Amino acid sequence: MPREKVTIIGATRSYAAPGGSGKITVRHFCPACGSLLFATPEVIPDFINIYAGTLDDPSVFKPTWSFFPHKHAPWDRVPDDLPELPLST
Repeated sequence: MPREKVTIIGATRSYAAPGGSGKITVRHFCPACGSLLFATPEVIPDFINIYAGTLDDPSVFKPTWSFFPHKHAPWDRVPDDLPELPLST
């Protein structure tokens, strides 16, 4: 999601590590239960990755592009017509 469209309420804990692009991604998680909530990837600094599993109703989420579809697990179905997000590395 575009950063300007997201408001974070409450504290998170975070850690930074290389993401799939090789650039740093900061992953934020709940300090009480440890669930991953969102990430702020260096490769797309104007976006926040929100993990679909954190949504009250993930079925309302309609992806418009995919990250690294060539790296998805065989069981993870990515629609053929879903464009890959071009990432500069």
